Amino acid sequence: GRVRWDSLEQTAVDTFTKALVDSGLLFAGVSDFQDTLIVPEPHLCGPFVVAFDPIDGCAEMDSGASPGSIFGVFRMPELRARLVKEGVDQPHVCDVLRRPRDQVAAGYVVYSAVTCLVVAF
Repeated sequence: GRVRWDSLEQTAVDTFTKALVDSGLLFAGVSDFQDTLIVPEPHLCGPFVVAFDPIDGCAEMDSGASPGSIFGVFRMPELRARLVKEGVDQPHVCDVLRRPRDQVAAGYVVYSAVTCLVVAF
């Protein structure tokens, strides 16, 4: 049921978040499973915002569809400099919204008998 998917989705969000924060490259993360931005400690802030859905298609797994992950990467050096100058510790979602043409990379992963990763730069 739905509880099983909620647990799987939360595990996926936690796994993605840990990997992004541990990379040292994350300025902020945005996920459809989180109500707020994912922001690492200020001393770890990197130049990228990552928007992701860590386990898309989870609800369709009962029908045999393969779940996957999708993500988009945006470079944000000007935003970081502006927020530091203004003394803002926590960016808001409005601070990181960008047009698709501002993306520097995007990709998806399909999880099935053969896992497939596709990345575009």
